[in-house]
Amino acid sequence: MRTSIYLCLIGCLFLIGCESTEEDKTSEQDPSSVPDAEDPEESEDPEDSQEPDGSSENETNICTLKDQTSLDLQLPATRDEAAQVTLVPGEGESYFFSKQAGNEGWFVLDVPSWMCDVQFYTEEGVSIELEYTPDWDLGDVATPVAECEDDDLYRHSWTFHAWGSYIVHVEAQQTIEFWLASVLVE
Repeated sequence: MRTSIYLCLIGCLFLIGCESTEEDKTSEQDPSSVPDAEDPEESEDPEDSQEPDGSSENETNICTLKDQTSLDLQLPATRDEAAQVTLVPGEGESYFFSKQAGNEGWFVLDVPSWMCDVQFYTEEGVSIELEYTPDWDLGDVATPVAECEDDDLYRHSWTFHAWGSYIVHVEAQQTIEFWLASVLVE
């Protein structure tokens, strides 16, 4: 066993210590092959990357989330079954949930980062609550999204201080099907 480890170690050291190739030697000697440092005047101005409506290219357009293809999911009816549906928020995921009439809905929110905000966007009549832990602070609660007045969207948000899994309770008494989108803001 010691001999095998010793041979592997020697092989790794050999590969690390090998001389550079002819191509590497040429690029080391030829100053024209070294890329110039970026000219600050040529760098892109952050204002130039904004869309006409003031949003940046990377920013999720909340108003169009509802138009995206949604993942259809059946919500578990009890807290004990919440782990059957796990959502991991990203740049803008869209879901279409169904649940049994008169039942509540439950799922697990898996937050992949710490010190981030998670936003849920829903339709009117959908209430979202997280089980309390000291790992998050409440942000918006069913706040109308002003930039999407025509779409009747509402935002729920939380600031998370730790990554992890959180149990989410959903109530939508008047409906058995509803839309929900999630956005991770880092």
